[in-house]
Amino acid sequence: MITVADVPIEGEGKAVAATAGTPVVADVAEFKDQNRLSQPSDFSASIDWGDGTPISAGVISGNGGRFTVTGTHTYASAGSFSARTTLAPPNAVPAVALSTVVVAPGGAQQGGGNQATQFTGVFALRGTSARNGITLKALRSQGLPVRIAASKPRNLTVEVLRASSKVGSSKLRVNKGVNNVRWRPSASLAKKLRAGRQYGLRVKVAGEPTLQLTFRTRAAR
Repeated sequence: MITVADVPIEGEGKAVAATAGTPVVADVAEFKDQNRLSQPSDFSASIDWGDGTPISAGVISGNGGRFTVTGTHTYASAGSFSARTTLAPPNAVPAVALSTVVVAPGGAQQGGGNQATQFTGVFALRGTSARNGITLKALRSQGLPVRIAASKPRNLTVEVLRASSKVGSSKLRVNKGVNNVRWRPSASLAKKLRAGRQYGLRVKVAGEPTLQLTFRTRAAR
């Protein structure tokens, strides 16, 4: 008997824009299977929307080995969230794609002179690191390219998370508006990071949406 191993499926997240309090229907990820005879019914899809709500099922469409996962969700508050889409084949390791969802304030959040804040958070990866990950050497020397919005100039505390546990934190200086910057871990924090893992970055500012994103470290080629 000859056993043929399944080729890993490649996944890539898609940027999503939403409005707080309003249901969004969006394509959250694309997957590529080397088996061009595979069909959507061969897989199951789930979406973790990154806001602490229960995981929901995704709708799979496509053919010829190329598939899109679509989901429906309602965010309760504005901010930037990291959505995690999982595509599970019947007899192979599930594929995962990470997406950044930017949620704008809804009508109720925007109205009224007593509203605490109307600031819409933006926090996302830039460049090839969003798709390919980043080596630890590049992370220490060059930094992780990110796009982040701030309501005013300030020194932000960026927390690094591994699953739900805090690994450490470091500072990031930003100006008012949208900033294209590079985040670098401190020397002590860099020693705690490992290649081939997924980490989260979180920024909390009082009175503003919590900003979060996910990045992956990879081994040097």
